[in-house]
Order: sequence, then C-alpha cells, then structure tokens
Amino acid sequence: MRRNAAAHGKTADGTAGDDAEEISYGRFENDAAGGKAAYAPPETPFLEKADESQNDSADRFSPLTGFGRAHGLEARLDGELIRAASSERDLSLFMIRIPSLSFASSASKRICAYLFERFQSNDMLFEYMNDGFAIIKINTNVDGALEIASSLREDIIKIIKGENMEPKCAVGISSRSMRMLPGKRLIQEAREALENAEDDETSPIVAFRADADKYRKFIAEND
Repeated sequence: MRRNAAAHGKTADGTAGDDAEEISYGRFENDAAGGKAAYAPPETPFLEKADESQNDSADRFSPLTGFGRAHGLEARLDGELIRAASSERDLSLFMIRIPSLSFASSASKRICAYLFERFQSNDMLFEYMNDGFAIIKINTNVDGALEIASSLREDIIKIIKGENMEPKCAVGISSRSMRMLPGKRLIQEAREALENAEDDETSPIVAFRADADKYRKFIAEND
C-alpha cells in the first residue's frame, strides 16, 4: 500500500510549524514486509539510575533514558548528513511513538536497554516528544530501514506486552537517499511518515521515499 505525500510539518509538540512546507517531492509507503523478529530483547535496564556527577554532558543526555535529549537531534543529524554526503553514504532516521509510555517506567527502561544493545551507541539515540524515540542509522537506505523497523517494532511490542501495556507502536522513516538536505527537512519527512503510521493501525510502519527529480525541482522552486 502507498500513500500520496501531501502533508505539512509539525513542531515537536505536535502543532503546525510556521515554516512548515508541503512535502510534494516523494511518497509515503507502508511496510509490507511483515518479517518475524529474530532478536530477543534483554531483560536488564540500560540505565538504572542517572549519575550526572560522572557525566560532563548532562545537558546532552536525559537522566531518565540515557539517550540524547530531543533538542539535540537536529544538530546531530545535520553533522551526520554532512559526513554521509562527503562519503556518499546513505542515512536513515527512525521516529518511534509508543502511546502512554513514560520515560520513568520500567517499560521505558527495558526499551532503552534493547535499543542500546541493538544499535550499540546512545549517541545516535534520542528521546522524541514524551513517549517515543528517534534513531539515526548510518549506511542504511530506505529499504534497509524498513527491514530494520519491522523487527524493531516487533521486539518493542514484545516488551510492552510484557509490561501489560496496550501493544501499540508506530514507526516513521525517512532517508537521505543521496540528497543534500538539512536535518530539519529529514525530521519533517520522518515526522509526517510517523503521523501516517499512527493514523492507520493496519500500517504501523510508514517510510517516506523521496523522488530525486521531484526533489531537485522542489528545491529550485523554493530557492
């Protein structure tokens, strides 16, 4: 299944941004892989207790999750996009939301443990809003990201079921797709993909697939 892309960007609190631009240079497409997860999530929390006295970057990382604070995502993404472009690599951004999740809960600690073990670094992991996470994955195109998201979501569902939470989790994806673009635009695309995933319970994973020719035309018209 595929959706036509005609949505507007949102700010971190879910309201429309003043500088939001219509996404008209690609399409949203739903995950149809439906693959089974082969990864067993760990039982132990990644971060039992914050110790900011040993962390000289307390403002960068959340004491609840150990991941980057939401406000640091765009700057880190800008840097990674520059590095990806210079080495002609792709990069994908995942946005995940889990309704009713609290970062202080045991479910959140188990999810954070799983994400840290899965991605092996908290430098590319960020909190998103009050109930989700954003992940930067280098060397990953949109098709690879869809495969990752399928098992990622299935493992998160296992965790929240084990915590007696409603088994809901939506994932939005966008990839650099060899474009020269700022982090702000990739965030907008992934956020819109996430909102599409949240709106359609039958398609909980949605990726934005950019059309290179349409994107170049869009940039030329907006310069």
